[in-house]
Amino acid sequence: MATTQTQTVTSDSFPRWFLNGAAAVILFAVLAAGVASFANIGATRVGEPPALGFIELQFVAQPDKTMLATRVSDGKTLEVLPADGSGFIRGVVRSLLRQRMLSGQSVNLSFHLIQRADGRHSLYDPATRTRMEVDGFGPTNSEAFARLYRSGLDEPQKAARY
Repeated sequence: MATTQTQTVTSDSFPRWFLNGAAAVILFAVLAAGVASFANIGATRVGEPPALGFIELQFVAQPDKTMLATRVSDGKTLEVLPADGSGFIRGVVRSLLRQRMLSGQSVNLSFHLIQRADGRHSLYDPATRTRMEVDGFGPTNSEAFARLYRSGLDEPQKAARY
């Protein structure tokens, strides 16, 4: 007659029911976060203030390495940006022009300097659809664009689309 032997196997791992429960909780949390994000549940959104107007500008490099900020409508020079390249306006424009070159756009197209109802300013590039919020760089830098906007106020255009 054959004898049967019984072996007892012991395991040092977590119980399977515990791992399945943990996976279910993680899956539920990920799904709940996705649904809440999609449905804007619990989201706080800050509305953007409306645009009061904009001025269409072009920045033209000169042979002496200065850059002219000119109003497109009449070609009036609003500001001469120094050649040393240390000015904030020049740095922002250089960044936007670099994005244009990388995307294959013309560097000779205009920009829109936008003033918002709360006094903030944005520089918008219609060629690449890039908008630079310039007021986040401190009051001195913000004032540089505010000054440029004020100097071009002879004929601002309405900015309903911003």
